[in-house]
Amino acid sequence: MKHLARRILVNCFALFLLEFIAPGFHIFGGFVALFIASVVLTLLFLIVKPILQVLSLPLNAITFGLFSFVINAILLWLAGLFVKQISIQPFAFPRIIFAGFVIPSISIQSYPILYIVLAAILYGIIACINWIIQD
Repeated sequence: MKHLARRILVNCFALFLLEFIAPGFHIFGGFVALFIASVVLTLLFLIVKPILQVLSLPLNAITFGLFSFVINAILLWLAGLFVKQISIQPFAFPRIIFAGFVIPSISIQSYPILYIVLAAILYGIIACINWIIQD
């Protein structure tokens, strides 16, 4: 029970941070919707993710585990279907100039799966907190 509550809180925190980092990811409805989304996402990660990992084992082996970002994208998409307060929309990265390096602006509005995968990558980076606080 303690493990499940910790995973729900980590997912809640990760979704909260993802809303600020990813410009196209929004959760409407305040803390209640955020908590419901984290509970749904936790259940998806506990029930559906192992099934998808077994089914995609050859692809995961070929890509050295990078296909797991696509699995996370599928789970975020499913969470968006179950919880109507989650909205993942296309967004554009602005042009960044830092120390002489120029990263041009990137618009991913024409590739709908790409922004879900990018949101899943950001979510995966944020959710690494779970590894840090495990006892």
